[in-house]
Amino acid sequence: MIKTETELFAELTAGGYSVGTVGNYEHFCALADILGRTTTISEICRDKRRKHMLKSNRAMTPHTDSPYVDFIAWYCARPSSQGGESLLVDVSAVINTLRRDHVIALQATAIRVPDVAKSSSQPATHALLSTDRVYYADWLVPAHVAAMPALRAFRQAVRNTAWIRLSLRAGQALIIDNRRILHGRTSFQDSGGQSRLLIRHWIVSDRPHRFLHN
Repeated sequence: MIKTETELFAELTAGGYSVGTVGNYEHFCALADILGRTTTISEICRDKRRKHMLKSNRAMTPHTDSPYVDFIAWYCARPSSQGGESLLVDVSAVINTLRRDHVIALQATAIRVPDVAKSSSQPATHALLSTDRVYYADWLVPAHVAAMPALRAFRQAVRNTAWIRLSLRAGQALIIDNRRILHGRTSFQDSGGQSRLLIRHWIVSDRPHRFLHN
């Protein structure tokens, strides 16, 4: 059963994510439409001919996607035979553990935005922390930024925070607030003729949102 707009946004406001059975991909798209405008659709699956992380079966550390995307929705067409758990970290809880000077330093820290994560008119860097979101992926952080006390404190706080672990079944959807939730995955294996396939929607919303309140 597709969740109502009220139910969906209540879950996203409370915990930053929503998971449940939607049935087929058509129903999933109807759910995505409630969130806003889908800008990009990608297949997340293993393809040994390609080196991109999206086409691998490797584990991924918790991160956000494009800073110009508000929600991410995945439809599980086929789960993996082993592994592939989704990992979620609520950064709103992380920020509350940081010193104020570290928060200020992270707000002044710019992270590169890859070309695949932005349009030609959008800026090529974005603050790690801003009033409306967190933007972070450890593979985009240069060495001199990684050495900053504020960044080390942020990473340690992420490691110390309880991670949510989810295993999606076929016909289920996972939706996260990309402005607030880091997501990753465990490594996975395909076997027995079953290959993992998730369909990902990047969604832009017109709803007002505030991440940092002071």
